Amino acid sequence: MRKILSMMTILLTVLGCGMKAQSSIDADKATEEYVNQRVTNIYNDIITAVDKGKYNQLEFTQRYGSEVFKDLVETATEWQHVAEVKIIDRDILLPIDGVEQFSFKDVRITRMEGQKADVELLLFNGSEQEYIWLTMVYENDDWFIDNISTETYEGGVDDLQSTLQSGISACEYDADMITKVIGEWINKDNSDNAIPVAFSLEETENGKLRVGSCGIYGANFEYDTEAFVEGGTLYVNGNGFNANFELNGDDELQGHYTLTIPHSGEVCEGDIIMKKGW
Repeated sequence: MRKILSMMTILLTVLGCGMKAQSSIDADKATEEYVNQRVTNIYNDIITAVDKGKYNQLEFTQRYGSEVFKDLVETATEWQHVAEVKIIDRDILLPIDGVEQFSFKDVRITRMEGQKADVELLLFNGSEQEYIWLTMVYENDDWFIDNISTETYEGGVDDLQSTLQSGISACEYDADMITKVIGEWINKDNSDNAIPVAFSLEETENGKLRVGSCGIYGANFEYDTEAFVEGGTLYVNGNGFNANFELNGDDELQGHYTLTIPHSGEVCEGDIIMKKGW
C-alpha cells in the first residue's frame, strides 16, 4: 500500500506541475537577471540560517524545492526511516564536505528556456570548493529548485533526482520482495542426494522479516537464524546456516547456502533453488 500511495503521490505531483507549466510566466520574472537574483537570495538565506544555527535541510527543501523535488525528498526520507537505509548521503542543498563555513559566488545562468533554467554556482565550505548545477523550474509564481547536480570523483555528473528515484525504487522493490518471500520454503531438489533445507519466514509488525523455523526438513533440530532483504537479495544467516537468495522468474528463491550438520559437524554448501510450500 505504501508503494502505491508513494507512486500515486509522485504521479499526481508530476501531473500537477505539468498543468502549472501551461500558465504564463510573470514577465518581470522571465529574465536571466531575475533567476540569477532568485538563486542568489535562496543561497544567501540558506547560508545565513547555517551561520545562525537555524538551518534544517528538509525545511529549506520544502521552502525552495519544486513540487516534484519536495515529494522525492519526502518519500526518500520516509523510506530511510522505514527501511533503515541511507538514500540521502549528503546535505541536499549544500552538497559539499568541510567545516560548515559556507559561501558561494559566480552564479551564472547557463541555459534558460521557457519555464526551466540551468544555473551554475561555485560553492565553498572552508577551504573546499565545488561547482554545483541547479535546475530551476517556474511554478507557483516563482522559480524553485527542481534538481541539484555535482561532479563525481570519476568526472561524471551525479544528480540528486536520479539518486533519490533510484533509492526509492530499490526500497520499493525490497518491500515488494518481503511480501513475496513470506511463507514456507524447501529445497526444490527432492532427489535422494539433496539436503532438504527448509525455512519459514514471517513478517513483523514494522514490515521486517523474522524466521519462524530453519533447518533440515524432518530433522529434530533448527538453526538460530535471522532474515532480511537488502538490494533485492534475501539473506538468511545464523549459527550453522548462511544463505542468500534472489527471486527468479518463477518466483522461486535461487541462491547459495552453507550449513553445518549438528553432531557430525559436516559442512555442506552449494547452489540451491527453494520452492514455496512444504
